[in-house]
Amino acid sequence: MPARQGQRFSTTVRSTTTGVLEGEGLDTPVISSAGALLRGLEALGARGIVMVTPYLKPLTKLVADYIEDAGVEVVDALSLEASDNLEVARLDPAGLREHWRRVDTSCGTTRWPGSDRCSSTSTTARSRRSG
Repeated sequence: MPARQGQRFSTTVRSTTTGVLEGEGLDTPVISSAGALLRGLEALGARGIVMVTPYLKPLTKLVADYIEDAGVEVVDALSLEASDNLEVARLDPAGLREHWRRVDTSCGTTRWPGSDRCSSTSTTARSRRSG
């Protein structure tokens, strides 16, 4: 699924769910995890990030494309290749202390408004996500 289709789908699901809840007389905010991620990045003013995901590479690529479609460059991404939710649950959170060393942070972990862009890593990010 292309990133643009993903954002459209996310908006459609949110609108549909909100409509169902309103039909039941409930005024409840609805947001997806992807929507919350984008809101958080926007609130921080992030222009570029690196990320480590528990996902398989194809899903990491979809997430990175979704984020980039929203205007935030994914400088690099690392997939931990967990094949299901049980495997994700077994991942040791302390492993993040080492995983971050495997992503390209040469431009800084997150670029904020006004900081220099580093476009030389875009090819690296694409190859890691899609491999």
